[in-house]
Amino acid sequence: MINTFKRLLNIVTIFNCMTPNFAVTFLSAPKYVVAKLGDTFDIHYSLSEAKQIRLESLYNDTSASIFEPPNFDAKFKDRWKVTPSGESSSYTFTVTSSEKIDGLHINASIVGGSSTDYRKTGVVLYESNPTAEEYPKTVIEGEKFNVVFDFKFWGAGSFGSKLFVNDTWISSSKTESIFYDGLAKFKEEHKATWKIDNQNMYFEVKLYRNDDTDFVRFKSDDIKIRVEYKVRDIKITSDQDNSDKLKNGDELICTAMGNPVPKYEWRKVKSFY
Repeated sequence: MINTFKRLLNIVTIFNCMTPNFAVTFLSAPKYVVAKLGDTFDIHYSLSEAKQIRLESLYNDTSASIFEPPNFDAKFKDRWKVTPSGESSSYTFTVTSSEKIDGLHINASIVGGSSTDYRKTGVVLYESNPTAEEYPKTVIEGEKFNVVFDFKFWGAGSFGSKLFVNDTWISSSKTESIFYDGLAKFKEEHKATWKIDNQNMYFEVKLYRNDDTDFVRFKSDDIKIRVEYKVRDIKITSDQDNSDKLKNGDELICTAMGNPVPKYEWRKVKSFY
């Protein structure tokens, strides 16, 4: 009887060793969350099974607690809520009346067990559309000039920026981005061409959520730059398009492009009569 019990115990032990111990993992978590400063936003997480999770803010090589079940840090407890409050496989963190301090780089990890899985989420809070801060009113064709746009946002995110002329992107020869206390300054260097003369120009910023196709787009008001350029595209036509000879009374028409507006002067080069 004793030997039979030992054999049974050994079989149970071996079976336990062979049974895999699956750790809990994250099934989904946002890469970035984009919201307007002062608005309410949500962060959703789902797990492979019910477990509690903690949230920490990351900055350089340091971390600080946001949520350690069941309590939020003092800085967040009045505006941050979690649903449900108990152990679950799905959580929604809701932030009301968002403030600048909510623009965070968040690390979510699983509490208890053997899981080492985690997810990082960047929260980006914006204030308004980009605004033009510096650009020339008039430039000469071929001259290099700078345009500077401001855009206010806080947090950890991924962004892209471009300058457009009549909805067509124009590449810059040099770009520079400066960030200070939530203010981003985007500076681009361009070369003046006749094609941008007095055209609608605007600056665009994209804040990405997950990939290149999922983003929030921000557009500045239009600006216009006057470009002085030489006369070009001179054309002489006749009101008699179907004839290669002119007769008395026919009209010749001359058109050209230029800034300042071209002045026209007709001269007789040679007479055949």
